[in-house]
Amino acid sequence: MKTKPNVLPAHNDCPQTTTTGNSRRRKAHRGIEMLSAMGWWSYAIIIVVCVLGMLFGLYIFGRSGSEASNLTQLATATQRAARTQAGFGTANLNTVLYNAGQIPNGWTYSSGTIYNQWNGTVTVTGKTSYFTITDTGIPSSECISIAQTLAAGGVANYLTVGGTKITPASDIATINTACGNANSSVNSTTKTIVMYVGALQ
Repeated sequence: MKTKPNVLPAHNDCPQTTTTGNSRRRKAHRGIEMLSAMGWWSYAIIIVVCVLGMLFGLYIFGRSGSEASNLTQLATATQRAARTQAGFGTANLNTVLYNAGQIPNGWTYSSGTIYNQWNGTVTVTGKTSYFTITDTGIPSSECISIAQTLAAGGVANYLTVGGTKITPASDIATINTACGNANSSVNSTTKTIVMYVGALQ
């Protein structure tokens, strides 16, 4: 009795599992996830940059606002603490104001000299019937805001910025020209503001 040899199924008859399709789908899915993650990171970076820009703007605005406030406070204190029947005299009034406890917060005093927040000097000088406050070392980038506030504040009769007279009637173009461009190498990067307060002769 003859036995038939075992015949293995042909190669093409063997069951096969195809992984190519699944692999492609997994790769495509991973690609979409990566693009999605990159998109979220981009949004996050944009938000962080915007927040930092806003904080920087508030910081700059806060510094210029506090400087104008300090100058106004010092002018009011000088009218109250440094005036006698003979007027304001003709001397430097810094020490008088320091002894009266009238140096604004954020400024420092040392040996007769008042220093502002940028380490520029602030000098109050009597002119008999009026006085001047000279504030130096003010960055050009903050000069416009300070000058606008002081001119409209009603305490000073007028002020000068780099020698240019600024009054409540001065327009923004005049103030801008006086303060200069902080990004220009032609103009100085710091300015001096002088307030004139009192009965001008």
